[in-house]
Amino acid sequence: MITNAIKFTDSGEIRVGYSSSDSFIHFYVADTGIGIKVGDLDGIFEKFEKLEYSSNKSYRGMGIGLTISQHIIELLGGKIWVESQFGVGSTFHFQIPLS
Repeated sequence: MITNAIKFTDSGEIRVGYSSSDSFIHFYVADTGIGIKVGDLDGIFEKFEKLEYSSNKSYRGMGIGLTISQHIIELLGGKIWVESQFGVGSTFHFQIPLS
């Protein structure tokens, strides 16, 4: 998620953080990158899903990083989700149980 934030953020900022409760630890990666269109949010964790919003810039990768991250997080009993606004940026969240 950090690599994606770097890849899709030409200017602005990237923030990484966490918080915890009695039962979960919550991580987030927020950026001021290109963001994700509303219609593309449902498929963002599908394998080989690549979003190409710019004809003049090619983003490297196979489109499997978020799928792999999702599977690992779910194997640990957690969940992952994204909040995004196209042209403004994205925040990827995931939480895993402390036990």
